[in-house]
Amino acid sequence: MRKDGSNWEKTADKIAITLFFVMFLIALFGLHSCNSAKIIERKDNAAFERVTAKRSLLDKIAPVVQGIYPCANDTFFKTTRDTTITHDTAISYIHSHDTVNKVRVDTLKVKFTTTKVIHDTALIVDKQKAAIDAKTIQNQALTIAALNQNVSDLTATNNKQSSKITWLIVACVLGGIVILGLLYLLFKPK
Repeated sequence: MRKDGSNWEKTADKIAITLFFVMFLIALFGLHSCNSAKIIERKDNAAFERVTAKRSLLDKIAPVVQGIYPCANDTFFKTTRDTTITHDTAISYIHSHDTVNKVRVDTLKVKFTTTKVIHDTALIVDKQKAAIDAKTIQNQALTIAALNQNVSDLTATNNKQSSKITWLIVACVLGGIVILGLLYLLFKPK
């Protein structure tokens, strides 16, 4: 107890308990707000609500979604059926004559064979998927053309650089010969 009559020990205990409680609330709030799955879910929900609330944003995002997940409303189905029927008849005649018993046997066998083959062909064409594929092929063709142009530009630049390097090497060799000649003239033995 102090001279002025206040009790520091009880006040310190109250401050410690209050600080502990505040730290506990901050930690609890921090753990709850830093949950990355919930943050991502909240952001996704906010983005979904923002897109569906504005018609202009929905008009922008609809072609992208249809490009990724094409619907089957414009799918074309064509089924063809082809039936092949073949008839085959085999006749076999067997004649046997027994001369001892004087018996004559004539046998006629007729065998009918019918074969039926059914060919079903289904043709399914997804027009939207075909359009997406055609657009992808067109984009790839443009990319290939741009890359070919870049390669030809780089080849031309490389040829210019190699020409400059060749002239630089020739100039260095000639300069070296001139310098060696001057050194020889200056320091030639007498």
